[in-house]
Amino acid sequence: MRNYVFCIMVATAFLSLHAQQYAVRGKVIIENADSLEASVRLLAQSGTAVAGVQTHGGEFAFSGLSKGKNYTVVASRMGYTSDTITIEHISKDLDLGAMFLRNKSVKLGEVAVVGSSISMRNGIKRIFPNAFQLKNSTDALVMLDKMNLQRINVNPLTKNVSLNGGGTVKVLLNGREVSMKEVASLSPSIIKCVDYHDNPEARYGNADVVLDFITKEDMSGGWIYASLWQGAATPFGEDYVSLKFNRGSSQFSVDYSLAYRNWKHLSREYSERFNLADSTISRGEIGKPGCFKYDNHVMRLNYNYQKKRTIVNFTAGGVLQNSPFREFVSDLRYQGKIKTSLYDNSNNHTTSPFGQLYVQLPIGDKQLYVANLSGQYGKVKYNREYLETEVGNEPDRFDSRVHETQRSYALSQMYENKRNWGTLTAGLNFNQQFSNSDYDAATNDSHQQHSTHMRLSNLYSYAQWGRGWNKVYVRAGIGFNQRWVRVGEQKQNAFIARPSISVRYVPTSKFDVRYYGSVSNSMPSLSSLSDYVQAIDFIQVEKGNPRLKPQTNYYNALMLNYKLKTTTFGLYLNQTYSHAPIMEATYLEDGKVVRTEENHKNFQNYNVELEYGGQPLGDLLSFKAYFGMKFYVVNGNNYVHHKSFPYFGGQVALYYKQFTARWSYKKNTQDQFWGETLYRYEDGHMLSIGYQTSKFSITADALNLFSLRHISARENYSSVAPYKRYEYLNETRNLVRINFTLNIAWGKRYRQPSKLINDGNSTESAIIKGEK
Repeated sequence: MRNYVFCIMVATAFLSLHAQQYAVRGKVIIENADSLEASVRLLAQSGTAVAGVQTHGGEFAFSGLSKGKNYTVVASRMGYTSDTITIEHISKDLDLGAMFLRNKSVKLGEVAVVGSSISMRNGIKRIFPNAFQLKNSTDALVMLDKMNLQRINVNPLTKNVSLNGGGTVKVLLNGREVSMKEVASLSPSIIKCVDYHDNPEARYGNADVVLDFITKEDMSGGWIYASLWQGAATPFGEDYVSLKFNRGSSQFSVDYSLAYRNWKHLSREYSERFNLADSTISRGEIGKPGCFKYDNHVMRLNYNYQKKRTIVNFTAGGVLQNSPFREFVSDLRYQGKIKTSLYDNSNNHTTSPFGQLYVQLPIGDKQLYVANLSGQYGKVKYNREYLETEVGNEPDRFDSRVHETQRSYALSQMYENKRNWGTLTAGLNFNQQFSNSDYDAATNDSHQQHSTHMRLSNLYSYAQWGRGWNKVYVRAGIGFNQRWVRVGEQKQNAFIARPSISVRYVPTSKFDVRYYGSVSNSMPSLSSLSDYVQAIDFIQVEKGNPRLKPQTNYYNALMLNYKLKTTTFGLYLNQTYSHAPIMEATYLEDGKVVRTEENHKNFQNYNVELEYGGQPLGDLLSFKAYFGMKFYVVNGNNYVHHKSFPYFGGQVALYYKQFTARWSYKKNTQDQFWGETLYRYEDGHMLSIGYQTSKFSITADALNLFSLRHISARENYSSVAPYKRYEYLNETRNLVRINFTLNIAWGKRYRQPSKLINDGNSTESAIIKGEK
């Protein structure tokens, strides 16, 4: 009996000891290497080697790690920098993810050539800037431009990021959505990497690409950033100043931006035809120079407290937008004769204070709860004056004056849990907006007043799970969207389920294929839902439609990337099918041409794009070229249209020490067809030359349009009232601009906040403008 009890005690002790030992595993990624062989060592807290392995295919694993102990894992290879991961108080089996070995710098004169490292983490591309990109960039967007990411076009002067063939790009700072200017104010020295989400998670809405800038500890107790961008010979300005101060676990900051224009050569050309019940009218505009002027101001105050994973962030600020002139002056040809002169000017003034409170709390091992509350209050004044004056007669005119007040708030919550079985995310977003629009319209012999009261409520809940298996990563999610709209006494609500699936397969370090499919909904704008009718001119009117329902979009995308030694090929295929799309409708009513929107049968869009680019001479040269085709099939209630057109573009950048020469071009890249209208946007090329250090930069750029005149155009194919409209702005021809940027930090450490959800607050105007 004693022997039996003794055996049980020994077995129990053995099992207990065994239960307190854990295993770790991971993968080594080696930059520009033909194989993934490397040495990986496991070190105890004292620095003594516990075990070591040689990887095959990059994979490694260690077992027998004692519970509660500290360990260090070191990956190394001859000719590469090593990577280290520290494990504190191990209490379970761990997947360490990827460890990155980079080429050691090769000196060419004073230029260090090191390629950016790319790895996969939870199905997301994690891209590390190299030493040259960090050292020779004044701010984060200059650095992003030098990284030359696929499909991403960066204009570091305008603080703008776009996709090759159009689409939505969101930029984040440690998971929190921010403006391009906020990202630009980051010093490259604090940027650890950029997470490239080309299949964005449910929390990011309908964005096509998300770029998340991940920062490390910032060696600063104070921070000054200023970007001043001025026209050399014309009134043009884009200025941004940011000041940050740190104390303990707190950071205080103030940001101010100013954008202004004062141009005097805005004009348009119009040719239009009206097929009325008993006649056909043709007329056209021959434009003369008019004024285009605005000044926009944004002020933001921010306080952030962060200690480990706990964050409290408060932001308050205001927006002031003032646009006194958008003026069109024309000779109006009526039935082939000059009937009259035309004057059409719109102006608006907007003020909008806002506030936001963000809280992030750890609630367990690798679990987080996040809440965000935001709100804003806005006032909008919009006025439009329209005159047609025939020689010898009194002018025909109408004036439209609108005063709008807006109130909105949003509450977002999210829970995240990371385990060995995958990452689970669940969230709930609710926002509500109230708009009151008071219209005061006067014509030659009449005057009318009207008020529109609108309320919009939107509830979006979602859950998403993702996990990787060897070379495959799968993410699946489901969302539910409920929307309530009230316009006056009319009410409506809509509900839709929004599933999504993403699969990424990475068979080798050189090849990557991804599929993404989703169902989403597009809501009608508040102005589209208005119950008001606004005059466009004396023949046509714009009318709201309170009966509009949301449209449903079915999206499929396939992406393939193949990496050569220094360059990469990319192929992008996507297809969108929209049910009950919200598209334009034009018809005759009471002798007027009515332009409004309706839910139509369906809309289909197909896009194919090929891109080739890279850095064949290391950091001395980068280039990118892309070509694509867009195909549209529109099945309206009373019309059918088929349209296709090519687009192309690219850029070349030369770097020598701190000097940069960059040339970019684009043709038809942002053009799109919707309903019965082809929208054409600015085509052009830009040459910029600059000198950049980590502290300051000065850059000059010259902008020339491929078309010497038009900056945008619309072609409408309606059977009732087709038209062609071209807009010109002479000041953008051969425009030379100078940009000076200063970025200085000093003092102690502070880490940028790591936020995981956005404020969800969106305010849109409910005003029907009636502009041509």
